[in-house]
Amino acid sequence: KKKSRSARLHLSSIRSANQRSDQLRCGVNSIHHRSVRLCYAANRTDEPSRRSTTTIQQNDSEEHRCVLQAEFEQYAADVKKIKSRPSDQELLDLYGLYKQALVGDINTDKPGMLDMKAKAKWEAWNSRKGMSNEDAMTAYITLAKGAIEKYGM
Repeated sequence: KKKSRSARLHLSSIRSANQRSDQLRCGVNSIHHRSVRLCYAANRTDEPSRRSTTTIQQNDSEEHRCVLQAEFEQYAADVKKIKSRPSDQELLDLYGLYKQALVGDINTDKPGMLDMKAKAKWEAWNSRKGMSNEDAMTAYITLAKGAIEKYGM
């Protein structure tokens, strides 16, 4: 089904609000999880049964996601400072991964044939359909590192 423009804008604003809350949560929770892990490490030999394996995995996973998101945001900012312009294909690859990492699967209609730039960007993003946000962030970071090394900052 096609979504109206107002519905797409509404969904976009909801996603933006969710991303902001994730960023805030990451900033607060990563500090909290580190302190919990340090407390647990200090008491680990005395009472290992007090902390469940599920909680350990959830905290580690949440911290990993926050660290990955911070690294992703840093490379996204650094890519904008590259000295010389990367190739069109490299830019499209970066764009597709960036959108997949932030928004997820493509949520817009394919642009018309006359708008070549928008169509190329849509296809770059659509080619990442089904990729998880974390995988997209990791791939973006790898590609951004290569571009920074190749073109300088």
